[in-house]
Amino acid sequence: MALVRETRELWRLAAPVVLTQLASMAMGVVDTLFAGRLGTAALAGVGVGHAYSFALLVTGMGIMMALDPLTSQAAGAGRLRDAGIALQRACVAAVLLAVPLLAAFWVAGPMLAWMGQPPEIVPTASAFVRAQSWSILPFLLYFAFRNHLQGRGIVRPALVIALAANGVNAAADWVCVYGGIGIPPLGAAGLGHATSASRTFLALGMAWVVFTQKDRAALGLLPSREALDLRAIGRFFAIGVPVGLQLGFEVWVFIGATLIAGRLGPAAAGGHQIALNLASLAFMVPLGIAIATSVRVGQAVGRGDEGGAIRACWTGYVAGLAVMGLSASLFALAPGALVSLYGTEADSAAVATSLLPIAAAFQLFDGAQVVGGAVLRGMADTRAAMWANLAGHWLIGLPVGWWLAFHAGAGVHGLWWGLSAGLAAVAVLLALRVRWRMRPGRIAALALTEPGSPAVTSA
Repeated sequence: MALVRETRELWRLAAPVVLTQLASMAMGVVDTLFAGRLGTAALAGVGVGHAYSFALLVTGMGIMMALDPLTSQAAGAGRLRDAGIALQRACVAAVLLAVPLLAAFWVAGPMLAWMGQPPEIVPTASAFVRAQSWSILPFLLYFAFRNHLQGRGIVRPALVIALAANGVNAAADWVCVYGGIGIPPLGAAGLGHATSASRTFLALGMAWVVFTQKDRAALGLLPSREALDLRAIGRFFAIGVPVGLQLGFEVWVFIGATLIAGRLGPAAAGGHQIALNLASLAFMVPLGIAIATSVRVGQAVGRGDEGGAIRACWTGYVAGLAVMGLSASLFALAPGALVSLYGTEADSAAVATSLLPIAAAFQLFDGAQVVGGAVLRGMADTRAAMWANLAGHWLIGLPVGWWLAFHAGAGVHGLWWGLSAGLAAVAVLLALRVRWRMRPGRIAALALTEPGSPAVTSA
């Protein structure tokens, strides 16, 4: 019965998170549709600009995930005020992070030129990135508020706000691209401003939810001197920076793979993009399961329930592997049908169809690694996942993929086998770490000892 209850609680949290992630992806799809109507150069510029901006923002997003263990453990222990103070510190951290990110956004043009991007798309990409710069702080605050609520098991408001943000984004895309209500036509740069508008809407919506909760008084959300404790803010970064780098290592390796695929010809690049998009869509489900697992593990650790932490851990693993088993079956048995939904040119479609069986091979590893990292995050053990992603993706995955693609003559298929090897390595390393951390008598030592500070545990 305990496992049934745990499974029910896991899916109660995971289902809205999955839908929220898909709603967030939908905004990018709409942006791409608008960019496509502006021409090939605009579409390419927006694509490159999005890759550049997201590669930077993903690190800040990960740092905000320090709230996962801080909030979930505080909620599990019934220390709501600690959760509120942690949120205040996250907001301070967001302000500090926004400064270097803003600088990086404003030098997008020279950076993209230095990276060897085609001169004809750099101005468009740069304008798109700079138009997003005024939403850097709202983007970070949105994730702070969202992670705070997730840590307390409150996930439905984020879904409602994300769905509403899709409407805001679509309307803003239309007005900013073509002009209206006093705004001149801004073209591709307008898509960047529309993205900023939708991110600001997300942040304001989540802030409204946080500050109108019935238990807001117990959270102590009014500005406090404790939020400015430099030592505690440093501890917040000590938990969050490894998560930011972990996400960065994972995102950057796929950006690198996309750049490599571009060197293999238009058909290879197009097929790679389609297969990667399908794999990314499939990944949204285990990602939601992983977030829910992190919350459940953190809450159990916070209340000193070792059995509950172990149940949450292995329930998350089973659920993640089960859904990825389904996606692996679809990729292996019906690759042509899935690729046909994109209506792309025959040569790119053929490449994508041949890549999906390889994607099927790494689905289980992908599900295992995202859940494993989330389990460790719930216990405030964030460095292990960072090192595992660095080793798996950058010491194994990308080098092996490069060698197979260019030296073994396997082309884009070799690149994908390399990515598969990297994901397998990450999954195995994290599973070993989780198994070691989940030993009886050790879990309670992972509880955070005070607001914003991780317990001191042996490496």
